[in-house]
Amino acid sequence: MADAGSQGGENKRGFGGSDRSWNGENCGGSNVDPQDLGAKRARVSGSEDGVQETEGGENLGGSGEVVEERALGSEPMVVDEDLEENREELPGPVQAEVEDNMHEISLTPLSKAVETIKERKLAAEKNSRPLIVWLPLAQNNDIPRRLVTSLEDDCVDILAKNTDAIVSLESVPDALRHKISRASCRGRTMNAHFVELLLKGSPSEIRVDDCSWMTEEQFTNLFSGCDTSKLTGVGMVEGLRHGMMGFDSSATPVPWYLWRERNLRIFGNRGLASSEFRDTILRTVKALLLDFVDCCFLTESLFQVLQLDLCGQCMTHRTLQGPIALSFLPALTTMSLKGAYRLSDEGIDLLFRSAPALLSLNLGQCSLLTHSAINFVANKLAHTLKELFIDDCQNIDAMLVLPTLKRFKCLEVLSVARIQTVCDNFIYETVTSLGSTLKELVLANCCKITDESLKAIGSTCPSLCAVDLSDLVLLTDSALQYLANGCRSIQTLRLLSDNFSDEAIAAFLEASGNSMKHLSLNHCVKVGDDTALSISECGRTLLTLDLSWCRNLTEDAFGMIVENCRCLCLLKVFGCKQITDRFLNGHINDHVRIIGFSGPNKILEHLDPIEPEGALRHSSVPQ
Repeated sequence: MADAGSQGGENKRGFGGSDRSWNGENCGGSNVDPQDLGAKRARVSGSEDGVQETEGGENLGGSGEVVEERALGSEPMVVDEDLEENREELPGPVQAEVEDNMHEISLTPLSKAVETIKERKLAAEKNSRPLIVWLPLAQNNDIPRRLVTSLEDDCVDILAKNTDAIVSLESVPDALRHKISRASCRGRTMNAHFVELLLKGSPSEIRVDDCSWMTEEQFTNLFSGCDTSKLTGVGMVEGLRHGMMGFDSSATPVPWYLWRERNLRIFGNRGLASSEFRDTILRTVKALLLDFVDCCFLTESLFQVLQLDLCGQCMTHRTLQGPIALSFLPALTTMSLKGAYRLSDEGIDLLFRSAPALLSLNLGQCSLLTHSAINFVANKLAHTLKELFIDDCQNIDAMLVLPTLKRFKCLEVLSVARIQTVCDNFIYETVTSLGSTLKELVLANCCKITDESLKAIGSTCPSLCAVDLSDLVLLTDSALQYLANGCRSIQTLRLLSDNFSDEAIAAFLEASGNSMKHLSLNHCVKVGDDTALSISECGRTLLTLDLSWCRNLTEDAFGMIVENCRCLCLLKVFGCKQITDRFLNGHINDHVRIIGFSGPNKILEHLDPIEPEGALRHSSVPQ
């Protein structure tokens, strides 16, 4: 078992090769050494039981039975019967420590998974049969399998190619609007005319994946002409925010200072208290009215989504100061401005003065932003924001933004991918403060992260259900062990590294893969039969799977995975040259889309990622 994780004679990150191996520190987080445990037994019972130490083993109880030392996490530890009979004679503290260590080792989820994998291998060897046996069940598997697209997909593609001919999108459901918008962005047919159609009426969602074509003038014209008067609650909210309503029956919005002076005179005529006291009362009433209207607004209106990704050319501080109709921003719960490379800290401060209900914010690839911009966001949304994406913001220093991140008390999703200043200390401080609420962490390409970060995550984030560990070159098998033992409901896992062994990935899936929905093992070159069997047995809920460049997997392994994972919708196999028509046309799962292989069935136009369609990834918008 000690060499099971190595490949080609290497034993650097396998089950028994390194100091941070599965056999020592990695079993249940316990740092127990077999020799230390044996020596401890010898010290305890040596004088009374005549323990004799022999080279290569221990002679316990004078019975002549030699118990060989075994690495923890491989075979069950053998305990001499005489020692078991004399358990009561052991000093209390030492006996308790030994029992705790034995109990922790045997009950760790990863240790159980390792035992399962080992028993499976032994059974296959005993019966002289391969681990994986798969035969094509489909008839006429030499005939190419053709993908039949749905009528809806065909209609969406036609509309996306002819956006100039579309007259109106009113009464079109938001989900269908998003499909057409995404298809037009992918086909480079998105234009100002289509965005104008998206803005007409009373939209609850505006999603544009690619605004790189939009100029400042087009942006200003489009949003200045946007009619938001029909949005629920907006008129009343704006009336109260920009000028308080009087107490008369006309309820005409008037500036705050006029409203204050009018009502101060009313109080004065009635002889009510001092002017300072009356002013305090009026300000309190105003605050209560604003809170009341905000609550009414949130309960009466649907969530609002604004996605203007890759808007770097048009989203500037000047356009935000122009005559843009931003009156709909109080309705927003989700905003994505990914790729707004001209957006400054001052622009963020200006933008979020009108977005008090925001729950999700994507500022990824906004290269001018610094930690001050996140501080502006925290000043407005510290107690409400649930999702924050600041990936690839190279001007944001992780340690400088850390105190601000700790202010977000409800944060569920945090993405800091490709920020090179992210380190173990940053992760430890973040998860220690926010771990109880975090449900998703994106740490891709944060090259300074080591196993210590995953140890902290596993011990402080019990509700974590999605994690991206792509291209973290310093991680070893221990990272998966910490994650599996601490985070028991992982639904999305992305690994893009050749550091992880086949046994480690398989054990993780056995221990924590029963609720897995999205799994990416792209470029995990050591993945083999053990992982394939674990995916087949534990991947009943799996929706998407990426096995690109996993060339140690056999074609039979692919066939077994596709047929056992009946919910699988998407399988990526880029770089897998071992796949032939025997698998492509021989499996019987008609629901799966397989992309990335060469030949006439190559499908790239349906590469759209399967993502949550709601406003939030892991929560519902408060009603």
